[in-house]
Amino acid sequence: MAYSAQVFNKAREYLRSFTDNHLDDRRTNMPSGAQPTFWMYTYPTQPKNNFDEVFPGIVLGDHQLARNKPQLQAIGITHILNCAMGAKFNQVNTNADYYSMAGIQFMGIKAQDSPTYNMMPHFKPCAEYIDKALKSGGKVYVHCQSGVSRSATITLASLMLQKNMELMNALMTVRSKREIYPNDGFLKQLCELDKTLYGDKYPDEEKQDTTNQKQGANQKQSANKKKDASQKQAANENQKQHDSSSKKAKTS
Repeated sequence: MAYSAQVFNKAREYLRSFTDNHLDDRRTNMPSGAQPTFWMYTYPTQPKNNFDEVFPGIVLGDHQLARNKPQLQAIGITHILNCAMGAKFNQVNTNADYYSMAGIQFMGIKAQDSPTYNMMPHFKPCAEYIDKALKSGGKVYVHCQSGVSRSATITLASLMLQKNMELMNALMTVRSKREIYPNDGFLKQLCELDKTLYGDKYPDEEKQDTTNQKQGANQKQSANKKKDASQKQAANENQKQHDSSSKKAKTS
């Protein structure tokens, strides 16, 4: 199922235009992390903190907290979801053994922060993992390298699947607590999920776009046919003039 271009444009514009002035105080019972380091990636609006609680029981953040087991325990984290599992660049090399002594449960996916990476197969199992943790009274830390794209995408999908939120509602919920920016490929996949769960919100506009595209194609095809006909007519006239000139030359 194709994603809705209208939903994508609306979501993308919301993320691009959203400023720090819209963020709430965020100084709740959930402590926030330290300021991001110099080496963090630069985003349209860079995260102020290493981690933030974006929904009751769901903490979203970067790799630094993921490696700090005493701090994870101090803020009550019971489950980890590593959305960038691996030992390569832009990955976080942790696993279940890393957290076993801390009594923290672990799930990891080896997602790449690339617009071409297919994140959709991870949506349902990750959402179920988060939901199970919350229902057991736990608190989940969802992270990737920077806590902006991969882990944000999984968090949004979880809210859509388990909390019955449409994409824009999920975006507003998370974005009010933390600066996020899923890459365009992930955002399109979330739009596709939104369309699967809640249907096409702009059917008339989608149909109009299709109609306009067809009309444009037909007009272009018609113009090309007229151009070809005109060129053939000109060629025939030139040929007639050439033949007439040849006959006169022979007669002379």
